[in-house]
Amino acid sequence: MRKGSSGQRALVVDDQSVRVKNFHAATLQALSELVATAGLDHLSEFMPAHFSRRVSPREVVSFDKLYPTLRPGELVDGADDPRFRDPWRMASAGSFRPVS
Repeated sequence: MRKGSSGQRALVVDDQSVRVKNFHAATLQALSELVATAGLDHLSEFMPAHFSRRVSPREVVSFDKLYPTLRPGELVDGADDPRFRDPWRMASAGSFRPVS
C-alpha cells in the first residue's frame, strides 16, 4: 500500500494481488501440513473425530460425539436425537416458515 497525495493509504492492485497470492499459498501449505500431521494422505480423509471443541473450561469433546452421524433415512423414519427430531418436525416442504 502506498500513501496518496492526501496522506491516506491507497490500494495498489499490483501489490495486493501478490499479497493475496502469497496468503493463498501459505494457507494451502498450512493445510497440507495439517493433513500430514494427522497421518492422512488427503484432505477428504478428515473425519469428525479429528476435530474437537472445548465445551467447558475443563472439558473437550470430539466432533463425532457432538455431531453424531445420521443413518441413511433417519430424518424421514424419525430421529431419536432431539437436535434433529425437533427441527425436522417443524419443517415444511411447502414453506420456509416453521410449523408450530
